[in-house]
Amino acid sequence: MRILLSAIACHPEHGSEGGVGWKAAVALAREHEIHVLTSTANQKSIESALSATKIPNLCFTYFGQDSPYHENRLIARGQSWLRYLAWMKESLPQARRLLSKQTFDVIHHVTYSSWRVPSPLWQLGIPFIWGPIGGVATYPIHLMGKLSLRSAAFELLRSASNALAARSPSLRRCIRNSSAIVASNRETLVKLAGLRGHSSGLHLLSPSLFTQRQMEEFACDPRAKGDTEPMRMFAGGNLIGPKGVVFALEAVRMAMDQGVPCRFLIASGGPEVSFLKKQARRLGLNGLVEFHLGFSGMAYIEKLKEAHVFLLPSFRENAPGTILEAMLSGCVPIVVDASAQGEIVNADYGFKIPPGAAYEISEGLANALVTLHRQPAMRVAMGTRAAKFVQEHFSEENYERGINAVYGSLAAGSPPSRGPGSRN
Repeated sequence: MRILLSAIACHPEHGSEGGVGWKAAVALAREHEIHVLTSTANQKSIESALSATKIPNLCFTYFGQDSPYHENRLIARGQSWLRYLAWMKESLPQARRLLSKQTFDVIHHVTYSSWRVPSPLWQLGIPFIWGPIGGVATYPIHLMGKLSLRSAAFELLRSASNALAARSPSLRRCIRNSSAIVASNRETLVKLAGLRGHSSGLHLLSPSLFTQRQMEEFACDPRAKGDTEPMRMFAGGNLIGPKGVVFALEAVRMAMDQGVPCRFLIASGGPEVSFLKKQARRLGLNGLVEFHLGFSGMAYIEKLKEAHVFLLPSFRENAPGTILEAMLSGCVPIVVDASAQGEIVNADYGFKIPPGAAYEISEGLANALVTLHRQPAMRVAMGTRAAKFVQEHFSEENYERGINAVYGSLAAGSPPSRGPGSRN
């Protein structure tokens, strides 16, 4: 098939959305002719990657802004959304120009993966697929007191934005006129079914995927992590309030009070860092918690391989790549039973704590740490099973099968049956 792929974020060296766009394009080009609409900001890196490794059936059209973002992350986030809105608007005439020169069987939007901003490309009269998309989760109102004032205000505004987005006529038109929509998690699937008015044409598939090379790079035998040293915990990702790191800090304090020697590495920047540092000092965790701006490349992978536990009780996740990378490295995930993390983790290889009262969450996380400390054999077994789960469910081949099943449903005129790679 000839696919026009819409992916403002598509970068061969980035994680998160950029990595999702790039890996999706490369994976799908193995079986289809892929033409990608993407941001000019990605052009140099993409052309460098293609000059080093030729990828048949893959070409790009670049447009949009390429100026640096503001140093302040909050301001930069606002800039990013404004640029995305402008890019999406321009994607329609760009696609029309391409269609005047060649034909496409399917138009498929993959990044950004937010449900709040509709793509206009469904208007082109060609089967249109939207997703995987997500982002409907909201931070629990009863836990707002655990956030900094700035983060609490942002979460309230975001919740209001979600409510307004659901009323948007342009969003509803996109949802109802898309030939197929792929949700990245079940909470998004339920939301979209309500807005679409039916579940026909809705599918479930995570945008997270790993190549065989990545699987090999992250692989680590949990037995090599040792069981005599302090238990080492890792958290990563942009440190915003709903990541729940404040609960993780309280859990470390509680676990240490029960005799668990801990070392907690928080490897990322973000708007909540200064607030979290104050909380760590308040809890007497100086020297036991390290705040690092973040690692890249093999340095990042090595830190994951040193860690026993991935401790990030996030309350809203779309496609939690960091947790999957940690699990590939043999870390046992300890999370809150919320959003995509709650859907990924089960008792066979991790712990998920009910999002009840604030103290109950911290206590539940602490109890999981105590259990793993007292039963190192369990820690090894769960880390092994965590890695196996990711290898089996988040491979490049699984992603291809899932998306191809959606493509096939368009040709057949009916939704795809359940099968490998999809979680319908």
